[in-house]
Amino acid sequence: MTKKVIYYNERTFNGVTMYIAATDKGLKYIKRSFDKIKANHPHDVLIEDAAFLAPYEKQLEQYFHGERKTFDMPLDIEGTNFQMQVWNALRTIPYGETVSYYDIAKQIHNEKAVRAVGGANGKNPISIVIPCHRVVQKNGKLGGYSSGLDMKEMLLSLELRHK
Repeated sequence: MTKKVIYYNERTFNGVTMYIAATDKGLKYIKRSFDKIKANHPHDVLIEDAAFLAPYEKQLEQYFHGERKTFDMPLDIEGTNFQMQVWNALRTIPYGETVSYYDIAKQIHNEKAVRAVGGANGKNPISIVIPCHRVVQKNGKLGGYSSGLDMKEMLLSLELRHK
């Protein structure tokens, strides 16, 4: 089995510490815990490299300052076919807007998969870039968020301020 090389760096944006990780192919993770990255790659090589991550971090910095509304970076993410469908649908949600889990299920032509859409959101490896924080319950309540509801609220508020 070939070991992957994954570059990572710790950064703080708006008072929130995050770990950004990428391969030569593109962005792989944005997580609040480095342990989650390590757990997914116990046999791979993890190298701390701020310079390698600088282009990704620059776009995130611009986002957190309200200067960037979309991302144009290569991605290196892995998921099931269903997860990839959901994640692609999430990327179509406009900045500063929200949709329901049902709306995403409908968009991918699987209206009965509302809970599965929520599960795919929870497995999203690059939240913010794939904006799962923009998905809420049909009744308007926030629902869950793998990085915590405080983070989801902060991201939605940030986008509303800069819309």
